[in-house]
Amino acid sequence: MCEAIVQTCDAIAALAPLPWSAGSIDPVAGLPGGKAVQGVAKRERLVKPKMRLRAIVVRDGQPVSVEVRWGWVPDWSMGARAPLTHLSLEQVMRASQYARLRGQGRALIPVEGWYESTVDGAQAKRTRQAFVTSRSAGPLFLAAIAHVGEHPSGCDGLALVTHDAGSGTELLALDAQAAQAWLATDLDWQRAQTLANSVIGEAQLEQLFIAKRQQTGTQRKAFGLAG
Repeated sequence: MCEAIVQTCDAIAALAPLPWSAGSIDPVAGLPGGKAVQGVAKRERLVKPKMRLRAIVVRDGQPVSVEVRWGWVPDWSMGARAPLTHLSLEQVMRASQYARLRGQGRALIPVEGWYESTVDGAQAKRTRQAFVTSRSAGPLFLAAIAHVGEHPSGCDGLALVTHDAGSGTELLALDAQAAQAWLATDLDWQRAQTLANSVIGEAQLEQLFIAKRQQTGTQRKAFGLAG
């Protein structure tokens, strides 16, 4: 499962090609405080659960960039519980308790990629942390749901959306066209299932283990980090 997200200010501008007015998105707005990934351009931010990140939601028909904490505790939850960092697509689109959020809280997180633990093929019991990113030069988004009030509060938060990929549970990773579909006002469960079948899958993603990530991170022209 995703353990950390790598996000940059440049990634926010990835929405520019979409057929929306970009006036409400500030691509140079400062990202919430984070830790630069070692060996990678300083403008990258490593975001972990409970940290704030920049997400894109739709307000009055236009995309708006907001800052929100990764991790959400529903106001209807009983007793103390850990913040939700991931929710399945089926939960989001079918469970009654998420009805309001699936209508008004669907969000996009523009990312360079994310870190997750993966099983070492040579040693089945050993896990290693890998950086997952797109093989192509296009923008990369993660689908999410977010509770973001007009004024910041302890109830605000965001959870990444996952789906069953057959081989296991994976993040709902989207290209620009699929990202627009995720934010469409008429998205229902049937359309969401169709969307899940067209996500960026293993063939379009690559895993870079930490050593290789540090060596190649500054050379990835796909993310504007060269030079």
